[in-house]
Amino acid sequence: MQKISAIVITKNEEERISDCLESIKWVDEIVLVDSYSSDRTVETAAKYTDKIYKREFDNFSNQKNYGLKKTTCDWIINIDADERVSIELKNEILEILEDNMSFDAFEIPIKTYFLGKPMK
Repeated sequence: MQKISAIVITKNEEERISDCLESIKWVDEIVLVDSYSSDRTVETAAKYTDKIYKREFDNFSNQKNYGLKKTTCDWIINIDADERVSIELKNEILEILEDNMSFDAFEIPIKTYFLGKPMK
């Protein structure tokens, strides 16, 4: 079965990082790129991964590309600290990886919430 890495970039995400990382703890590798958080983001993330790198933030693209260079798996999922992978999505990803289907990329639709309610 092919392996999957997750990349998460953070800065002061103490309030959200646990839920994010909990939703992706099933991946083979979590790479976190932190922009020198002053809260407990890194301490919390260390419960889920030892691949925590610090890098001064200059822009989102460079942060994510830096994280990409630190991954070792066949597939990458890019997730923000305020995002979650649903159980349904997790199962679909694992099924595809298990079947070794030949794809170059996947598009994942997102659900956006505002004030606790889904937007259409």
